[in-house]
Amino acid sequence: MHGHELFHVYVPELSAARPMSRPASVEHRIGSTFLCLSDLFAATLRLQMITFLHGKVVEKQPTRTVLDVNGVGYEVFIPLSSFDRLPPVGESCRILTYDHVREDLHHLFGFMTESERHLFLLLMSTSGVGPKIALAALSGMSVREIKSAIVQGDVKRLSSISGIGKKLAERIVLELKDKIGEAEGLEAVAGSEPATPEDLRTRDAVMALVALGYKQDAARKMITAARRGAKPA
Repeated sequence: MHGHELFHVYVPELSAARPMSRPASVEHRIGSTFLCLSDLFAATLRLQMITFLHGKVVEKQPTRTVLDVNGVGYEVFIPLSSFDRLPPVGESCRILTYDHVREDLHHLFGFMTESERHLFLLLMSTSGVGPKIALAALSGMSVREIKSAIVQGDVKRLSSISGIGKKLAERIVLELKDKIGEAEGLEAVAGSEPATPEDLRTRDAVMALVALGYKQDAARKMITAARRGAKPA
């Protein structure tokens, strides 16, 4: 045979793909399903994940940050709980990540603690919960509070989170209650008390101040001071 030959590689249980033209003297064929080398390489790349980033903080906002890692800027979406733990702009830090890849997008979600990332992935395993809702949950409640609500079946508390309605809250409890270990659940319940309506209003006010650029601790102190000042002497 002369000129360019078709070079094929067989991959079981994958649909047929177009062959790639390249010089070769032998055509490898097994069965009737083929995958060209370029498609095989692309499929391999999709299996690779970014598990953490270590670099300098270039931008810092309540819902996102940008890290400079060896001259490459990575945009990372974060919950409020992680935002407050970030160092000032210009300093270095290490962020644990979840690499969310789909056909039409590629987003990085970051967390300052493993407990945050673990709960994020646990929430993502629930049908109907995507990255946006899982991130909103971690921004609205602490890891311990979310686990406590799930273990106790507190649908009302979970549905107070933006983006989570009653039906989705019920599904989260149903699908995740058994996934949270007994010891882990007891610890969460022991360290978390039910939120009062006043607590929920305080949380919303704190989130609003954080969105304006205040640190979470400073925002909480401001709201607490305002509440005390509003009470009759």
